[in-house]
Amino acid sequence: MSEDEKPDLKSQISEAMKKVVLTGVGTIFLTEETIRNYLGEFKLPKEMWGGFLENAARTKKEFLDLFAKETAAILSRVDFASEARKFFEGQKMRVTIEISFDKRGE
Repeated sequence: MSEDEKPDLKSQISEAMKKVVLTGVGTIFLTEETIRNYLGEFKLPKEMWGGFLENAARTKKEFLDLFAKETAAILSRVDFASEARKFFEGQKMRVTIEISFDKRGE
């Protein structure tokens, strides 16, 4: 790589990183193809693409693991029977059922 290419590559990498960071948490939900399309305007080396994609996959996995853990922790503290009872107290409920029996073929 010549000295002339280095600043250009650095600026492209810098711009790509800014774009990824500005996308924020939304990048967690991007597919590999979407990331390639999103950063496609930058002419990055294959190693950089591999790094971006690997980092995105790792971040997505870590986020989803943490999200599942936190959701389970919150739901484990909820007494659903008590909450349902609170909701239905003072509520008026009407249920209407219509049942029909028809002969087959008619």
